[in-house]
Amino acid sequence: MSQLIGLFDSGVGGLTVLKHMIKELPAEKTVYFGDVGRAPYGARSPEVILRYSQQVVRFLLENFDVKLLVAACNTITARALPHLAKSSPIPILGVINRVPQKVVESTRNKRVGVIGAHSTIASGVYQTLIKQLDPQIEVFAQECGLFMPLVEEGWQNESATKIIAESYLGLLKYSRIDTLILACTHYPILKSVIAEVMGDEITLIDPAVECLKEVKEYLAANHLLSTTQKPDRLFYVTDRPDAFRLVGERYLDRKINNVALVAIETLEKC
Repeated sequence: MSQLIGLFDSGVGGLTVLKHMIKELPAEKTVYFGDVGRAPYGARSPEVILRYSQQVVRFLLENFDVKLLVAACNTITARALPHLAKSSPIPILGVINRVPQKVVESTRNKRVGVIGAHSTIASGVYQTLIKQLDPQIEVFAQECGLFMPLVEEGWQNESATKIIAESYLGLLKYSRIDTLILACTHYPILKSVIAEVMGDEITLIDPAVECLKEVKEYLAANHLLSTTQKPDRLFYVTDRPDAFRLVGERYLDRKINNVALVAIETLEKC
């Protein structure tokens, strides 16, 4: 039996990574864990984010034969990945590592925006990594706390979502950025709204796309690519499995046959 790739996030946002994975690596078996019962991670302290992430990682390692884990979340990558990687017996990749280089290659006027949840923005990780590559680049950051619940509720096409986006993104437009990092895996689900508000001249960078490049390179380099004809797609959540399934099917554009519920108490025992 071939091994699985495990993806984990605080909710449905990591499905943006899974969507690219299904397209780019269609033979790979996957298990996705959304900790929706304790979301959003972005509003939590670094200590809580690490504890929750450790519990999810242990659950995946104890219950599945995984060959690679992917922290499909900017907040987890920014706040917990270094600690998770040290204690994990298998590699864990995040969604941030490849983005700064993509930014340097994309910006023309060296004015870059980054939008994300509170914890990701407060960590300063994107600002630090981009400045290390090119100190001349100015980085303008903006928290967009309401974007995640809008996505979780399936409100990407509601008129209220555009109004909220205009409010959040107004200062970034005024800052004359030419490149914008969608530094939360939920945000690409709002990509059409963000693009409409920001305008066609702005390059939007999706960390999920850059993450998949790293995943493909790792699997190929370590001879771990799968050839499964009909790979399994497993889904686990800590709350509201039916709501997750509805939003997931709408975004993945495919049927999700089953979403299993995992009690938070079970995670806390891991």
